[in-house]
Amino acid sequence: MRGLWAIVELSEHDAWVARGFLEVAVPSDFVMDSPQGLSHRATAFLAQHAARVEVDSGLTGDALRTALESVRGAVDEVLIQTLEGLQARYAGLTYPSRFFDSVVTFVPVCEPDPYEDEDEISYVVETDRDCGASATRTGELVVSESTDSTIEFGSVDALIESDAMFEAAVHRSAHRAVYVDKLLAGPADIMEWVGSVRPVGPASGRWTWWLTDGTTDIFYCAIWYELTKMSLPCIKIWTDNPDVLQVFD
Repeated sequence: MRGLWAIVELSEHDAWVARGFLEVAVPSDFVMDSPQGLSHRATAFLAQHAARVEVDSGLTGDALRTALESVRGAVDEVLIQTLEGLQARYAGLTYPSRFFDSVVTFVPVCEPDPYEDEDEISYVVETDRDCGASATRTGELVVSESTDSTIEFGSVDALIESDAMFEAAVHRSAHRAVYVDKLLAGPADIMEWVGSVRPVGPASGRWTWWLTDGTTDIFYCAIWYELTKMSLPCIKIWTDNPDVLQVFD
């Protein structure tokens, strides 16, 4: 039987790789290496302020499947896929967060607990305060303080976008914080006061919203009020236009 031969011309780089003299870089899914999906602002924020540290990944793969089978009688593959994605993209990320007013470290793990009604991905965001965040089986970010919690963001990226907005805002020339005695219905309430600003969707959540017009950044925060009822909703304004501040007098 006659064999078929193909002549392949290798580049000098490929030839060295084939001989084992060069290592081939394996693409990384870690968010600082592959920031696809983040804005340029958030990418720059991570590059300037974030680092990666070693963390414990807990149960993964077949060990996690065995634990889920033992505790729940079934394996939730959606949960496992979400955990694997969060670990690949965020595990070990750390930076100073103005959203949590703390240095945060991302340590997503799943620890099936027979005393809980359902499983979640814990320690997605760890802080040095009595607050943090976990994730649902489909990846929504659940912010908690003490024993209370609520779904705030549709993804972890949204938290990073929010923290990146703070970094941009604090360099404005003027700042004011105003506390309000009721919950606002939505960003449109703020747009009635400052007509030039528009919502920053990727950086906003259920109880926290960012709005900007390029010279004024506004952050509405009601999440801590929603969780504890101990802190009034707050509107924070950073601006290069002093006239904006008069709206909140």
